[in-house]
Amino acid sequence: MIVTATLSTHNLSASQDLSAQHDLIRIGCEFLFFGIHATLFIISTYLLLSKGIRLVRARILLLSLTTIMFLASLGVIIIDMMICLQQIQGYGPGPFNNLTLSSKLIMASNVLMRVNFLLGDVIVVWRTWVVWPHNIMFRLLLAACMLGTIGAIIGNGAKSALDSVRGTEASNVYSLVMTLPPLITNLTATLLIAFQSLGIQKRNQIQMSSAKSTTRIEKTLILLVESGFIYCAVWLLILVAGFDVMKPSHHNSNIRCCSPAWTGLYPTFIVIMVSVDKIPRKHHL
Repeated sequence: MIVTATLSTHNLSASQDLSAQHDLIRIGCEFLFFGIHATLFIISTYLLLSKGIRLVRARILLLSLTTIMFLASLGVIIIDMMICLQQIQGYGPGPFNNLTLSSKLIMASNVLMRVNFLLGDVIVVWRTWVVWPHNIMFRLLLAACMLGTIGAIIGNGAKSALDSVRGTEASNVYSLVMTLPPLITNLTATLLIAFQSLGIQKRNQIQMSSAKSTTRIEKTLILLVESGFIYCAVWLLILVAGFDVMKPSHHNSNIRCCSPAWTGLYPTFIVIMVSVDKIPRKHHL
């Protein structure tokens, strides 16, 4: 009744009505994936705290990273809701228009989104880094990928901020700068874990006496590989959405708005796997 009266009073056009529906769907999708992210965050936090957060610095670091990512995802949702409210206010008989506030909100959302992208890659690279403790070549490759991701995200963020201040529309090509390096980084990390998993399988065939102790490790690495490839597929979807090629067009914005929560799921899942000791002894926290 209230919604009907409001729409009747404001006399929404067909395009405005459709835009409001898309906003509601987008916010709903954001809350759905944020809820999953929140559940994983609560589990990972409980596991880290139950093991004694003060005993190992790595646990403090992981807890800090997952907390920042969780808060960043929450911040993106809050900002998106504020932007939607501004748009709805603009549908009234006396249009409300505050471009300065909208610009600041969009800029803040972009910063939080990039924070999640960057910290998520830090956790993924760290997980692969400790799986290869004695391979300098692989570690250099991971370091190069991580540096490329850092440079791309910071550079793209600076360009996005300048475009927002100047009021210019950014080219879709610039989204490739932000999404391609993380995709390459995650794909590289997943392939290196897959390579380690194959190595363990070969050693199992030779050392059958230790099969029981290595089977659990092998299954865990396979799970990380499978989930890692799914995460890479998510990044590929985010990359495609950056070019606004999907039809209808609102699907592109839905994917971009859900990306902060998406990119927080797999890194938090990794922390859970680490916390339940499903890793080799020499790689323990």
